[in-house]
Amino acid sequence: MTRILLTTLIITLWLPFRGWGQGQGQAQEEATSKAAAAMRRLAEKYQQARLLSFDVLYRYAAEGKPGEYLDSLRGQCKVHGNRYWSALDNTESVYDGQLLVMLFKEDSIIYLAKPAAASMPGAQGGAANPVAMIDTFLLHNKGSQCFYTATPGEELITLSLPGTGPYKQITWQVNRKTGYLDKMTSLVRSDQLYDPSVRAQVTDAASSYVVVETLYSNFRQGAYEESIFAPGRYAKKEGDTWVTVVPYEKYKVFLGSTGL
Repeated sequence: MTRILLTTLIITLWLPFRGWGQGQGQAQEEATSKAAAAMRRLAEKYQQARLLSFDVLYRYAAEGKPGEYLDSLRGQCKVHGNRYWSALDNTESVYDGQLLVMLFKEDSIIYLAKPAAASMPGAQGGAANPVAMIDTFLLHNKGSQCFYTATPGEELITLSLPGTGPYKQITWQVNRKTGYLDKMTSLVRSDQLYDPSVRAQVTDAASSYVVVETLYSNFRQGAYEESIFAPGRYAKKEGDTWVTVVPYEKYKVFLGSTGL
């Protein structure tokens, strides 16, 4: 479950959506204009916040039984500009704008990748390059539709994707008072919850969907030091070799990009 949660985290933190409405009819372009503006405001809100922290609760259920949760996971995120840190179960992730570091505690592995990396273990589509990932999952889906509604308390932005891709629908629920997300709901293909090495062994996983909900709470600013985004807390380069540092000296380093 951690892999898909990291993907939803990146979608949440970077929301430029440059191509919404491109290549579509005039009616759809007009329908997406309010949603695109709302998403830009949301992205700016997160990117302009100073030393932002918030808690997350992930849970998922079968598409046909959305209220019967099969699993849940709590985590915490810290964001400052284009940098982020997150802790989800036994996985810790840090991105400082130049290097992505992922700490897999159960496997004693530290994964390093450049921002342009197209893929990484534990996340579909290049979390180190969120714009590229969004392009892959959202902007390149011809026939996608966007819907926008607003109430005095919230804005709802929904993106529906055609076909049988990894995502069928994503809805962002924005709190109009705080400007931050209250909730994100995604219809995700079931096989995306499994490691690629075992997907083929899971019966009907590629033809069914699950509802993944992400709830956000306890937003606050300025409660930590910027050093939390430093990759050097995990590993350092000695000559041409990356080595781990205390307390991760027993971890193995895995390089996901060439030239590191």
